Amino acid sequence: MSVTIKNLQKTFTTSRGLVQAIRDLDLEIKDGEFFSLLGPSGCGKTTTIRCIAGLETPDDGEIWLGDQMVYSKARNKLVPAHQRKLGMVFQSYAIWPHMNVFDNIAFPMKHGSGGKYTKTEIEESVTRACKLVQLAGFEYRPSTQLSGGQQQRVALARCLVKDPNVVLLDEPLSNLDAKLRAETRVELRRLVKSIGATAVYVTHDQVEAFAVSDRIGVMLNGELIQVGTPQEIYLKPQHEFIADFVGRINFLDGTVVQDDNRQGEKVVETQIGRLASKDLEDIPAGNKVKIGVRAENIKILEKMPKDNENCFTGVVKSAVFLGEYISCEVEIGGQLIDINGPPEHHIVVGSEISVLLPRDLIVVIPCGDNVKCEIPEKIIRKSKEAHRK
Repeated sequence: MSVTIKNLQKTFTTSRGLVQAIRDLDLEIKDGEFFSLLGPSGCGKTTTIRCIAGLETPDDGEIWLGDQMVYSKARNKLVPAHQRKLGMVFQSYAIWPHMNVFDNIAFPMKHGSGGKYTKTEIEESVTRACKLVQLAGFEYRPSTQLSGGQQQRVALARCLVKDPNVVLLDEPLSNLDAKLRAETRVELRRLVKSIGATAVYVTHDQVEAFAVSDRIGVMLNGELIQVGTPQEIYLKPQHEFIADFVGRINFLDGTVVQDDNRQGEKVVETQIGRLASKDLEDIPAGNKVKIGVRAENIKILEKMPKDNENCFTGVVKSAVFLGEYISCEVEIGGQLIDINGPPEHHIVVGSEISVLLPRDLIVVIPCGDNVKCEIPEKIIRKSKEAHRK
């Protein structure tokens, strides 16, 4: 079942005044798609899926589940949550501590369906859901005797027990340890895909979003600022915030100029020198841009090639061996550049090294009027601090 959102808006009244949680949000999620909403805390992603679920009432706009309109301000339409054929997994799991596994999973069928299910139908559905999430044999175990991972699977089974057309997942793995999260996210995607449901997944973890999603929508300040595949979000971010939020990246301010030494080809004049990129064709000379190049995409050279396009020499300021790579800081033209070097390299602090910034892997982000939204500096700063931790 597809999910369609048109011009959605939601405002909350707080002690500090009005807060616009969702701003003019338009989104089309395809039938059977695993779609993630990615962004920092407070960006509006949880409010969005709560509006889809019917747990929050928007101020304006429309929400469609397939061909059924479930909310419209203009048409005075509001379908209550229990009449929307969807399931939801909450961040806290919301497991009833006084119930066993069976009763927790059966709760939507017993209490949210107007008594339309028989005892046999409930037992069959719960048994099937338990097998689906690998909890067969745990049906009568008290919920207080479950591990965090088992509680997460109970919450998922409860979500799936009524065969929902749409599954809403609000940071369902956030309470698990890192290793279990990595294992569970793969299984989670497989489970949702196996029942043919459409999934809307909320997370602030870009690795998690990349691992489970067919497409990702990045949110900031209540706005949807880019939608694309994981590869598009990572390799072709449309905004500085997105480029910084989804990985370790170096930014350089520059100006697009014509390079007479390269038959008038456009390049970017930066603090470290001129950089060529495949993404400059549609940007007029004279425009200000921001160049982004990820730490893992910078190549350490044994020697400077004859064609030294995008090649530079700098001094190593720090080098830390991290197993999979060596994390380095190299000073080039007074600018510190983060580089992930191969673990077999012998990189000495204080030595000179040559590096290549491949033109095909350079991100060019236009500045000024071409940027869709202004990114608050405090959000960029928090994102950088989080990645360094």
